[in-house]
Amino acid sequence: MKKRTKVILLLTLGLIALGVLSVPVRAERDSQRTSSETGKVEQAAPSDEMPEILRHYFAMRDLLAHDKTEGVDEQARQMARRLDGLIKSLQAIRTASDGLKADDLTKAREGFGPLSESVMAHVRQFGFAGEAYSFHCPMMDQGWLQEHDRIGNPYYGSEMYKCGEITGKVRNGRFVQATKGRSEVRIYEVFGMDCPGCHGAIEKLVKKIPAVQEAEANWKEQRLTLTLRPGRELDDDDVYDAIRRANFTPGRRKQ
Repeated sequence: MKKRTKVILLLTLGLIALGVLSVPVRAERDSQRTSSETGKVEQAAPSDEMPEILRHYFAMRDLLAHDKTEGVDEQARQMARRLDGLIKSLQAIRTASDGLKADDLTKAREGFGPLSESVMAHVRQFGFAGEAYSFHCPMMDQGWLQEHDRIGNPYYGSEMYKCGEITGKVRNGRFVQATKGRSEVRIYEVFGMDCPGCHGAIEKLVKKIPAVQEAEANWKEQRLTLTLRPGRELDDDDVYDAIRRANFTPGRRKQ
């Protein structure tokens, strides 16, 4: 097995161990944490990206358990791409968080803008297991996330508490942009396309989905870009089914 594959496996095992070891510590703390609004006990959300990382790990285990090495490197490469993206995204959040100064209210609000941008970028790319809504403040030209849809502007507070508009929400673990009459664009990973002629079959099947207005498959980038009809909602599972019927392997929704 190549050195890169071994490194990825060790990194994955470390992530799994970290998650397992942290569960008992969090469990008691979370069991005592109660929402001030509902009085209900809150549960910590699971890692949104870990199931995808484990999917590649389990695939490698299955190959090795059947005495096979073909395909192990590809699974390791796919896992590495996810890990690289996840680490980069989390580092951006960490940098913005470190840069937030709370010496006074003005400085705290200034630092909250870049932090919100990095957090929202992470949610758009990797999803979120809980409920979240995104808002935009036109006065500050800044956005933010909330756990509910009752607007509370963090940049102006009581001065203009309800200033802003909702721009999207997390549904079924994925971020959905509010369209407001515009065409929404979604991007999906598609594995198995290896020639210029591959795009025709997948585009034809995906275009049969009522919510899809345009479809463009890029075999070099292993990517499928969809433009939705304004005001129409699209179930990702319908896209995944179409990709499979075209004899390709669906990956993660990237946008």
